[in-house]
Amino acid sequence: YLYQSNRFQQSRQALRDTSTALSSCESQNQSLRESQRVYALITAPQTQVITLTGSTTSSGAQAIVYWNAAQQQALCQTGLLPEPSDNQQYQIWADVDGSMVSVGLIDSPAQNLQVIDYIAQAESLNITLEPLGGSTTPTISQLYVTARL
Repeated sequence: YLYQSNRFQQSRQALRDTSTALSSCESQNQSLRESQRVYALITAPQTQVITLTGSTTSSGAQAIVYWNAAQQQALCQTGLLPEPSDNQQYQIWADVDGSMVSVGLIDSPAQNLQVIDYIAQAESLNITLEPLGGSTTPTISQLYVTARL
């Protein structure tokens, strides 16, 4: 009985270990698929690389947007924006026929790439510093980077 009980416990532990390893592999596989999707978008011939440069508010700030009209997808890389305070975050805007339309909130400038909305009629992209949670209209006095499309 003790021998069988011991073997059963060993088998149970081996099953738990295998299950943990499988979960880890599935997570890594999902991460790899996401990286491949991002890489495919960034390197696609139709993807336009847009460099948003600093305004008078922050002349050294910079962001890069990967804008793909064919796939109607966009990614934003904001690693060169200053870290906002705890009660603020960056928001990216598209100028569409003279109106500013939000295309996304920036979770953290340190995050490598973030998905933003693609708007076909956009004439320019602009990033402002807004209260946490974003705004319905941009705070132009807090314009950090901008670029024409």
